[in-house]
Amino acid sequence: MLKEYKGCLALIYNEQGDLLTRVRILEYDEGENSIEVEELPELPVGGLCEVMILTAPKPYAYRGRVHKRGGHIVITLFQGGEAEHRQETRYKIEMPADIESLVCDGVAYPLHSSVETQVVNISQSGVRIRADYHALSEGDRIKLHIKAGGKDKLLTADVVNHKDSESEFTEFGCHLVGGEDV
Repeated sequence: MLKEYKGCLALIYNEQGDLLTRVRILEYDEGENSIEVEELPELPVGGLCEVMILTAPKPYAYRGRVHKRGGHIVITLFQGGEAEHRQETRYKIEMPADIESLVCDGVAYPLHSSVETQVVNISQSGVRIRADYHALSEGDRIKLHIKAGGKDKLLTADVVNHKDSESEFTEFGCHLVGGEDV
């Protein structure tokens, strides 16, 4: 199976499992099995790390070693492959929800009219929603309004992957980063 990681979002963890950064992959060298990302102070040059590359329908998980080349960081990937990386149970549901705002630099910007979506499944740390074709992009942070258990909730989530259906819809995998009662 040919892998193409260029443009994908990668989550990079230290050896203790702490999230260091989320970064977009600038280049992928299949021969060297390495990814190139922008230079970030959070990444320890010469150190080992865990890399989760968020691809649809399943992510890829690797151990890696961080190197510096020019103005970019190159992470050589080894000991890994396709991974589900889900420790909690996902619950299949069909529940309407609305995207009320996009978040940029910590500020929520309300949409002129909310985007109607359908929650497909939910877990402790994520949600999969179905929306109009390409309504969102990977890397977007959204405020999602749902009604669960008789209570209104406003969830904050990062869009981490997407999968186009054969119809006019796209399913978006989102990582939950916060929530509040409305």
